Amino acid sequence: MQDARKTSLFETMPIPRAVLALSVPTVLSSLVMVLYNLADTYFVGMLDNPVQNSAVTLAAPVLLAFNAVNNLFGVGSSSMMSRALGAGDLDTVRRSSAFGFYCALICGALFSLLATVLRAPLLAALGAAYDFSHIVPISALTGEGVEELLSILLESAQEGVHFFPDDALTDQPERVICAELIREKLLTHLREEVPHGVAVVVEEMKDRPAESCRDGGPITDISAMIYCERDGHKGMIIGKGGQMLKAIASEARQDMESFLGVRVNLQCRVKTREAWKSSEFQLRNLGFR
Repeated sequence: MQDARKTSLFETMPIPRAVLALSVPTVLSSLVMVLYNLADTYFVGMLDNPVQNSAVTLAAPVLLAFNAVNNLFGVGSSSMMSRALGAGDLDTVRRSSAFGFYCALICGALFSLLATVLRAPLLAALGAAYDFSHIVPISALTGEGVEELLSILLESAQEGVHFFPDDALTDQPERVICAELIREKLLTHLREEVPHGVAVVVEEMKDRPAESCRDGGPITDISAMIYCERDGHKGMIIGKGGQMLKAIASEARQDMESFLGVRVNLQCRVKTREAWKSSEFQLRNLGFR
């Protein structure tokens, strides 16, 4: 009975209604694909690194190859199903649908397996324009390949001029280091919600007078301002009841105390400064220029 109701669409429904009923899902899926491509094009257009653009360009034909194989079974089975529906052969329709689905599923699994096993040769082929001595796939999320990369870098490193004293940790002032410690905690806690559109400026950093410090230990008061691009991001940084900002400041304070060797009283505030990354004046004002 259910199969009969489905096939009646092709047999009894007026052509305009049948075309509309069949075309709406296809049109909606095409619109979703258009939105995806627009978003993808927008973010790719924001890349200002030629290496990143090259990676995206090389990935596109690989994706097209995967889609071509999937379409081989998808379009082929659809054609077979259409002819079987016209002939009233519902058993062939069901078998064609199942065949196309499982073939696409198997091909996807095989492609994933081959891409994993042949990852290094594929990367070498895609980057054949350069004479690389090593190709090391790494993952920033899992850390895979990092140890191998470090080992290769150590083997390839050459001894150079001694620019800084042995006891020098950095050539940056303490204010910059403290700001980066806060920003590190921001990205660690908010990497799923807030993009890298946050900046931190240490507005005040001063040591308390010795007579005002109890327990005999020195204390440094640090006041920092966290800038974000949207009011929505500001709410995410602060968190419900201020819990997120409290956790970020607490972890940053511990790292500051370890770095500075003193107790730290850290005060963090959050302020929205729209499109600060696109403004030359804002970048200079925040110390990035």
